[in-house]
Amino acid sequence: MHMRHSRRWACALLALTLALAPAGCAVQQDLTPVLEAGTPAASAAPSEAAASAAPSAGAASPEPASPTPDSAAETPAAAPAATPSAAPSATPTATPAATPSAAPSATPEGQKASLETGEAGGLDYWLYAPPGARDGLPLIVYLHGGSGRGDDLELVMEAESLPKFLRDGDLALSAYVVMPQLPSGETGWDGVTEGLAELIDAVVEDCGADAGRVSLTGHSMGGTGAFAVAAALPGRFSCVAPLSGSVRDTREMRAALADLPVWAIAGAQDDVVDPAAARDFLAALRAVNPDARYAEVEDAGHFDLPARAYLDGEVGLVRWLLSYER
Repeated sequence: MHMRHSRRWACALLALTLALAPAGCAVQQDLTPVLEAGTPAASAAPSEAAASAAPSAGAASPEPASPTPDSAAETPAAAPAATPSAAPSATPTATPAATPSAAPSATPEGQKASLETGEAGGLDYWLYAPPGARDGLPLIVYLHGGSGRGDDLELVMEAESLPKFLRDGDLALSAYVVMPQLPSGETGWDGVTEGLAELIDAVVEDCGADAGRVSLTGHSMGGTGAFAVAAALPGRFSCVAPLSGSVRDTREMRAALADLPVWAIAGAQDDVVDPAAARDFLAALRAVNPDARYAEVEDAGHFDLPARAYLDGEVGLVRWLLSYER
């Protein structure tokens, strides 16, 4: 059953601790071991050093060229290198937050992260609330890939990506994370931009999240969607990080993203979504946006990239997402 969350249940950390996470599991774990390996600069530009191998298993059936896969993982090779095409600018167009919330502070005994379901803007969603949730925390918006689309919210949790990492306790954040589900009748996230705007407003209001620190990310179809949604909702996000996403290099798209920090990441071995589209677009975008950056993880494929990006502290993507404010 879905219910519209209220500030009382979403932010009082009512413990809908998920059945897949064992009691006392790492849902409460400090993120410091994950993120401290990456060293964020004062200007909120994180390291793009070599990414260590991340666990992933399972086999996947290739999906169409339109980026709609996410249901399985490839087995990564040894430690990959994240190879940026350019270094980030020292002068961000968005203002870096003074103190990025990368790791949760000490939490009272018995307090846990919670995952609740709800509906807003015509979209069903999962909402992650961290231990010690309070007003003023940043908000991450995550857009899933093609395998999460439908009418069953459990589909959002099946891919080896951010929602599952949060549910399984592989990652803990001092931030709210909202993970909507694209309805089965939609072909892409660009068709629900108004609903996403309403959802963000609802979470900001109900949880007291910081409206100036709302970042956007997604994988595969969600990476493509992150490009499109960020362009369609100017001024809404502090930064955007598409993973394995495709994008058309148009004058309109470059203009829409000219003032937004953008970090696109792809797996060099991705045989589902060609990294060339994002690589070429980011090269063009840098002509008008000094905070546009692109990196490829050398031996990552399509399905194991999220683990490299979200869990590897040396890549530093999570810290980067939490470090900007508009």
